[in-house]
Amino acid sequence: EINIMSTLKVSTIAPLGTDATNTVSLQAGAKTSGFGKIAQLKHTVGFSQQSFTSTSFIDINDSSLSITPASLNSKIFVLINMNGGFLNTGSNERMSVRVVVTPSGGSQADVAYVSRYALAATLSGGLGGETQSVTALYTPTSLVEHTFKCQIKTRNGNGCIINTNDASNVQLGDNATNSTVTLMEVLG
Repeated sequence: EINIMSTLKVSTIAPLGTDATNTVSLQAGAKTSGFGKIAQLKHTVGFSQQSFTSTSFIDINDSSLSITPASLNSKIFVLINMNGGFLNTGSNERMSVRVVVTPSGGSQADVAYVSRYALAATLSGGLGGETQSVTALYTPTSLVEHTFKCQIKTRNGNGCIINTNDASNVQLGDNATNSTVTLMEVLG
């Protein structure tokens, strides 16, 4: 018996003949690797405190992040942590957060939407901060740069603040209140 070890390097593997399913099969006992692994990771931290009263979605400062997928078989795992949300009026208010994506040369589309989470409802002096986390799995349809960003709005138009550690309009410089955006390409 002769065992020969070799390496096969190709740029494309295609199924034989007219296989309509475009399936490439491996013989029994064959091993594969690389699927389900993280191909790349992008991460950003939002430091900017932002006040808003908009009842329509507006971009959250420092929450935009881009990634270019390496494969159309990949998924983009999106992890968002919007921190330090406060109501800076004495009124009841709620906020909504959404994550959108815009492929280069394409149109913006929703990825995830968190509807009307409570924010310091009816507490005096705007006390009682909120944190909102969002996770989503996005399937790219092209191998171009995809820009993800977070947007936010109020329900009633009362004053709110994100990325701070109290209800004042002053950025306190406490890094514990930073928001984060993380994108991971998971190989398919």
